[in-house]
Amino acid sequence: MLAYPVDLTPAEEGGYVVTFPDVPEAITQGDTLEEALAQASLALDAALSFYTDAGQPLPAPSAPNGKRLVEPSPEEREWLAAYQEALSSTPGRAPVKASLAVEPELLRALRSRGAGWQGIVNQAVREWLRAHPAA
Repeated sequence: MLAYPVDLTPAEEGGYVVTFPDVPEAITQGDTLEEALAQASLALDAALSFYTDAGQPLPAPSAPNGKRLVEPSPEEREWLAAYQEALSSTPGRAPVKASLAVEPELLRALRSRGAGWQGIVNQAVREWLRAHPAA
């Protein structure tokens, strides 16, 4: 699980500034604690995308030491897990994030099978490519 500790600093003008000791690229703020933490998840998504876009390993979360933890948004968690798995199994061959239109019922069925549905899609594409070689 990618849950990163955050520093919550009261802002002079009110609200909170959120920073991530392990991901210095992520910084945000919110008028309330709840808003700041919600914005923190989005800031974390953006900051971690710098690493994935560059094909770099994600920073490892440090121990919380009593700090609040923030995870990437639900939409990003599965992609980041697949990215880390692929990067560790094939160093130097980082996966690329791409949009793929899938019928809603197919996506629901894949997600209902639990974590790893992206691997099922990758395997299906590999099999199709083997069965349909380039001309």
